Amino acid sequence: MKDKKELQDESLDLDLEQFDFDEEVEDEEDYDFNQGKSKTKLILMIAIPLVVILAVWFFFFRSTLMTPDMTNWSRFEVDNWASENEVEIMYSYEYSDTAENFVIAQSVPFGTKVKNGLQITVTVSEGLDPNELVNVIDIENSTDTEIQSWVEANGLKNVELKYAYNPLVPEDHVISYEFNTGSEIDFKRKDNLVVEISRGTVSNVDKVTLPDFTKITLGEALAWGEINGMTLNTNYVFSEYSSVDKVMKQDVVAGEKVTSSDIINLTVSKGRQIVVPNFDGLTKAKALTWAENNGVDMTINEEYSSQLMNGYYINQSIPENDVISVKDELTLTYSLGKIDIFSFKGQPILNMKNAMDDLNLEGANITYNIEEVFSTDFANGMIVSHSYEYEEMNPGAIMTIIVSKGESVFVPDFKGMTQDLILDECSDLGMVCVFQFRHYPSPEGWVISQSIDDGEVISKNDPVTITLSLGPS
Repeated sequence: MKDKKELQDESLDLDLEQFDFDEEVEDEEDYDFNQGKSKTKLILMIAIPLVVILAVWFFFFRSTLMTPDMTNWSRFEVDNWASENEVEIMYSYEYSDTAENFVIAQSVPFGTKVKNGLQITVTVSEGLDPNELVNVIDIENSTDTEIQSWVEANGLKNVELKYAYNPLVPEDHVISYEFNTGSEIDFKRKDNLVVEISRGTVSNVDKVTLPDFTKITLGEALAWGEINGMTLNTNYVFSEYSSVDKVMKQDVVAGEKVTSSDIINLTVSKGRQIVVPNFDGLTKAKALTWAENNGVDMTINEEYSSQLMNGYYINQSIPENDVISVKDELTLTYSLGKIDIFSFKGQPILNMKNAMDDLNLEGANITYNIEEVFSTDFANGMIVSHSYEYEEMNPGAIMTIIVSKGESVFVPDFKGMTQDLILDECSDLGMVCVFQFRHYPSPEGWVISQSIDDGEVISKNDPVTITLSLGPS
């Protein structure tokens, strides 16, 4: 017989079986799974179209731009826009009324959407056509204003307007005109025309007040004249009391009104009178001291002399007792004596030539003759000997310079020899042999000729040219 506890447990199990817990759990799991799947589908349905829209915008709208209206843009502005937007611009040019280098037209209309990298052709103005005929106004009876208006209206760049005072022609009217190219009936925009226009008679408005030149320096006076287009003549006189270049007086009173057509004469001081002494017997040092004490610009020249020893006076450019000022230049010449010649033996001839040329610049007036000799002791071009070696020479002397031609050699007869044999022979003799080739009826390699005949004596430094046959052509 079952006890009371066992009966209670069996009763509880029967009650729980009625609720079917396993099925309810499975249904709950199915419900949770379906709900998550629906949310994912919803997100995908919203995201995919959005991604597509963004992709289309990025690949289409992002890579396009709106073409601006470039009309009347300068080429500089077009270049900047093209650089910023990665657009290639091709330029064409036409004459037009539009200002030069400004846009006339564009190949892609304003407002067109274009992609980066597109090429656009832009037509730019070259300005007015220089070969276009221009109607010429009645220049002779036109005023300055009318002529300038005509020039500006027609873009004429080669019309030159000149102005001058003229008492016979009213102000702003034409004095004369000249067509350098073209004519009144055949005048092109590029042609050249010069028109002279009157400023009328000179009035006080065009005059300037003359300053007191005695109170300013000569340099300031001359600068004033240049600035005001005035001619200033200077007349120099000696003065014991006025310094050099001091303006002493002027022929037009200071304060007067003058014009560019007036000429002003200035009297300028040369300073005190200086009497030139006889410098014969004065050394160079004493002569320079005299010049310094008297403020004289003195130049000392020196030249060679066969009559006077070194340092002796020869002559002066201004005779004694002449009167000069400190503005005058005085030149004294002193003797260098005879010419000392040292030995150039064994030196290149160029060294001695340069030395003789330098002496001639100082008045030596040397003439030299060059003779060449064969020598085994001196290389080619070296001096073997010369006249006046370690001696004094008078100015104007004639020198003889002996120059080595190097060792001598007898030229052999190369006929009948091959090129290799000739090279060996030249090498043994220390000669310089040069070959040239040309087509000739004789067999290839035969000697046709030699530039120096056999038996002649030459320097080993002189080249001998041997012509060899290439055979018949």
